Amino acid sequence: MALTQAMISRFGGVNRLSAEWFAALEAAREREPGGRLMLISMLAIVRLMEAASRVAPQPNLAVLSDEELEREVDRCLDRVLE
Repeated sequence: MALTQAMISRFGGVNRLSAEWFAALEAAREREPGGRLMLISMLAIVRLMEAASRVAPQPNLAVLSDEELEREVDRCLDRVLE
């Protein structure tokens, strides 16, 4: 996760990263429609969509009871230690 955040930050945020990615995709499509770079880029988008769909929605921590908050902390620690 830290690597992902660092890369997004180096590109200037999510919006700028996606704009640069889209520009690179468009350039690849113009050079060689259906070419290797275009296919690899599309596969990367599909993998990104798959990864995003596996992420569970985050609870609103402000409304959790102390007990619920403690369970959420434990759940997060379990995920990190897996």
